[in-house]
Amino acid sequence: MALRCISQVALASGTPTNIVDGTQVQPLHLRSLLVCERNGASATFRLWLRLQSEATADRQYLYYDLPIVPNDSFTLALDIGMLPGDIMMAQSSTSFVSVNLFAE
Repeated sequence: MALRCISQVALASGTPTNIVDGTQVQPLHLRSLLVCERNGASATFRLWLRLQSEATADRQYLYYDLPIVPNDSFTLALDIGMLPGDIMMAQSSTSFVSVNLFAE
C-alpha cells in the first residue's frame, strides 16, 4: 500500500505541537516521519505519543532532544498504530524545523 502524508507542521521554538490531534475517525498505521531543519542552525527535536489524550508524561517520549544537523533532513522509521483519541506531538528548539508524517 502506498504511503500518504497525513500531517505537515512547521514547529515553533519550544512549543509542544500536535502532529496528529486525536480527532482521526479511523485507526492509523504510522510508517515514517521526515524532519527537516531549514535554517542552517543546530536544533534538537522531541517526539511523543499521548494515548487517549492523557496528559504529557516522561514515559511517552519516543525521541528526546535528538540533535538535528543544520540544513539537513532525516527520516524516522515508524511502525505505530494509533486509535482515535491518541495524540502524537513534537517540539523543536528552534522555529526552523518542519515535520511531515506518513501513514498507510
